[in-house]
Amino acid sequence: MAPFKKYNYVILLLACLIPAIGISQVKLSERPDFITVSSMYGSFQVHTPKIDKYRGVNPYSFELEWSRWYLSREALEASGTFSRLTLRLGYTDFNHPDLGYAVQALASVEPFLLVRPNFRLSLKGGFGVTSLSKIYHPQTNPDNLIFSSHIAFPLSVGTGFYYMVQPRLGLKAEASFRHISNGGLSQPNLGINYYALSLGLEYALNSYELPEKNRDVQWEKENRFELVGGFTLKEDTSHVNNKSVAMLIAQRFWQTSRINGITGGIMLDYQEATQPGDEALSSGIFAGHEFLIGRFRFGQQMGVYFLRGTDPLNQLFQNYYLRWHSKRQWLWGVHLKAHGHVADFLAFQVGLKFNQ
Repeated sequence: MAPFKKYNYVILLLACLIPAIGISQVKLSERPDFITVSSMYGSFQVHTPKIDKYRGVNPYSFELEWSRWYLSREALEASGTFSRLTLRLGYTDFNHPDLGYAVQALASVEPFLLVRPNFRLSLKGGFGVTSLSKIYHPQTNPDNLIFSSHIAFPLSVGTGFYYMVQPRLGLKAEASFRHISNGGLSQPNLGINYYALSLGLEYALNSYELPEKNRDVQWEKENRFELVGGFTLKEDTSHVNNKSVAMLIAQRFWQTSRINGITGGIMLDYQEATQPGDEALSSGIFAGHEFLIGRFRFGQQMGVYFLRGTDPLNQLFQNYYLRWHSKRQWLWGVHLKAHGHVADFLAFQVGLKFNQ
């Protein structure tokens, strides 16, 4: 059966099943839960000639999503917008015999840019873990330079569009950019990038009302200094040695609106040398943008090296992070460093923040 036909049959099945969920009446909730079922169709982006054979490949998937919307006055005034936390479970067929399929789980934060009775628009960023059925093998699967471990880490950034058919039933479309790699834990690790379009149905398990935004609420701009350390393990290109990777980031943040801010700072990156002549230390400066979503922070940064070690592929690098800030000084998160479309490593972070 062709992928498009599978895609259409899944949507038809979901259209029949969703209205049957949660028929009973529930009192109004300030934290309504939602169930979304959707199907995705994607298009691979070939970012290096080494994976040119996968040009034109179209993955497709079925996804089930649970989300919670925080609508209390306190939550609205704390984040400055309506926000959701989401857990997505999915099955993706990469539609190529070398690549097999993936079963994945992602956690996401979703701030809403526009909320109307019948139409809603949001941004969405998520991180998770996936299990892959087929990976690189020098004899049986030598062309798959994308995946070399059965466990990898998907990232997703996108925009959601919602049209409410009924107060608790809506149609959803999501356009997203998705990346999957193992963060450098094993080689080869060219990773996969693809654009995706998802269509589905959403049902609210609770009755709810959207509170009016209080536009007169006073809020104080957040200006802070952060000192963040990270650590991971990374397999070198010999496929034999695991080397330690440590990073240290000193960063300033200036808030520009309720949910936006800009960042700038310096990064030190130490990757253990495993071959003679390897340079272990890299450093560079960066600038970027950060979303503030309650206690979560989602950042995107571009940087340039002024001291480049052996591994970096070019003079520029990117940072992507998702961090959680405590009420006090601590923060925790995950951080992806990349060169263009190729991931360098994925690190877990802990740090301290100092309000200015």
